[in-house]
Amino acid sequence: MNSKLLGALLPGIGLLVVGVGVLLSAVIVPDLKQFPADVDVTRTFELRYLTLLDADTLQIQRYTPDSADLTISRHIRVEEEADGVILLRESQTVAHGDEALVEQMYHYALNRRDLLPAVDYPAAWDALDGLWPREGLTIGWPVGVDQRNYQGWNEDTRATVSLNFNGQRVVGLAPADRALVDLFDPPEMADDHSPEDTLMVYVFSSDSAPERLDDAHVAFLGLPDGLPVMRLATLAAGLDLPDVDLPLAAQLKLVGAITQAVNEVVGAGADVPLEYYYDYVALYHIEPTTGVLVDTHKYEHRAATFPPDVYERVVEILAEMEQDADAADYLPPDILDVVMPITVNEFYYVMAQESVEDAAEDARTNRDSINLLENTLPLFSLIGGVVLAMIGGTMYAREEEGNL
Repeated sequence: MNSKLLGALLPGIGLLVVGVGVLLSAVIVPDLKQFPADVDVTRTFELRYLTLLDADTLQIQRYTPDSADLTISRHIRVEEEADGVILLRESQTVAHGDEALVEQMYHYALNRRDLLPAVDYPAAWDALDGLWPREGLTIGWPVGVDQRNYQGWNEDTRATVSLNFNGQRVVGLAPADRALVDLFDPPEMADDHSPEDTLMVYVFSSDSAPERLDDAHVAFLGLPDGLPVMRLATLAAGLDLPDVDLPLAAQLKLVGAITQAVNEVVGAGADVPLEYYYDYVALYHIEPTTGVLVDTHKYEHRAATFPPDVYERVVEILAEMEQDADAADYLPPDILDVVMPITVNEFYYVMAQESVEDAAEDARTNRDSINLLENTLPLFSLIGGVVLAMIGGTMYAREEEGNL
């Protein structure tokens, strides 16, 4: 092949190389930048402590920081995919060693690109347990996270919450570094880590003062929406109130006041109605290119109390009673504020070290693949194509000059 012919062909080859780069950017990369349709992953979280109500026996179980092997396991799997919408199943298990304490299952119909709840999906999915209308981010962040606040979803209240962007940070992944993270006062991380022990993440936080649980979620969790007065006394007997020591006579007096209030407000012989409230504080470390959750620290608290009208009537009845501070049935004026609300579920959890390492590895691998196809290869294709075109043009021009 003579140099003139080669010079004529090289610009075309250069354009072809540039076209490959464009194809990578326009077709292949967008397919990578969405939630994978084959996800099947389990993440484990360690519980620092746990308070848990057994809704059947009304016994309150308490596990202290000394209780070993307290975990939450989240198994997330894509079960179906249809026209860019995935059916995601999440199984949650709270366990003490090999004993499952709580098991829950949710289903989500999500758009693969933004991970927001889908509007159009196969009608058969509606029959699945744990699938109901949602808004905002429910299971995690999408591929390609922005530096902004996001709208999230609170299952307990069935309402949206704010996921607040708190900046980017290089975080240490070793146990000693993670132990420095204070959920209620996140520190600035030091920069003296080796690259393999760190990861640049976006930090998001979210919190809420006590908000009432949605009635549908109370039923989903299996919590009683009302109790006979004496069963309420059984529940109260399990409370951990070191500053309160009520003699039996005082307990009976309080039960009588509650019974009277329920009879007047709800109806004679009615169960004592209960409402539940949920508050939380959460911190999330998200790898921005992939949206992978690398680490999380979260505190959750659920508590039961009377509806406001019943609560206020009990307070009024107690205030109307004649009290003798030296009597065995004496009730302190603020006794209801001390006893209520009754904590039925409280815990603080962090992602287990092995899961942090697995998540970081997944994030690095997927991030590098996206960066390679989105930035590196298209750039090399562009540069290579231009260089080939220039070389070809130069060779062709020289041959033309030689023929003059």
